[in-house]
Amino acid sequence: MENQIQIFSNPNLGEVRVNVTPNNEPLFCLADLCSALGISNHRNVRSRLDEEDVHQMDTPTKGGLQSMVYVTEAGMYDVILRSDAPTAKPFRKWVTSEVLPSIRKSGSYVSPRRAPATQSPSVSDRIRAAKFLASFLNLNESSKLLLAKSIADPLGLPTPDYTPSKGVLRSCAELLKEHAAKLSPQQFNQRMIQRGYMVELTRPSSKGSVKKFKSIIGDGLQYGENQVNPNNPKSTQPLYYADKFGELMGILSAN
Repeated sequence: MENQIQIFSNPNLGEVRVNVTPNNEPLFCLADLCSALGISNHRNVRSRLDEEDVHQMDTPTKGGLQSMVYVTEAGMYDVILRSDAPTAKPFRKWVTSEVLPSIRKSGSYVSPRRAPATQSPSVSDRIRAAKFLASFLNLNESSKLLLAKSIADPLGLPTPDYTPSKGVLRSCAELLKEHAAKLSPQQFNQRMIQRGYMVELTRPSSKGSVKKFKSIIGDGLQYGENQVNPNNPKSTQPLYYADKFGELMGILSAN
């Protein structure tokens, strides 16, 4: 695989080497990602990534040419979203707002997750996209089933009609009102983010602006699930288990 390495530097987060392949796919140096996130054991991180997202590449260094591990864009998001480091959020924002747009602007990169308008995505492309979305958005089982049906139904392949329920799911607004909580939904979300139970993600809108939405992560998934937003399938809608909401409120209210 040909090397076309670009180095992106941030005064607070360090440097990240990105290799844009001949197939117009950006690959991120795993050692640089781990360094920015304060992760010392690169091997543990690599072992949990899908093999298709990991590439070994010769990289010029001060000590000469060395074989280093690079990961795809999907692998990069996987590394960031699984990290609870305080630099994870600013690092993700830097990558999505500066690094990737810079690569795209150079004309040498087109997102591999989006097929050209003149070319219909293959079944393999759809499966990879569905797998990426399910992982990136931490989707619940019902939303994963909807993604599976969107691929399988046109092919006449059977899929289940439902997934087992883990509990009654309600919105935080409904549950806050039911518990007579003094928190607003916005304050609740902020405490979830501060606790490391939620992240704020972004997506492009049809009008060219950026829309924000929330996604439950990590230990927060004990108390709720991310469901595809019925008003916009490009984002998620966090819902919470009614029988565990009191426990969650107790955690968020603790100093």
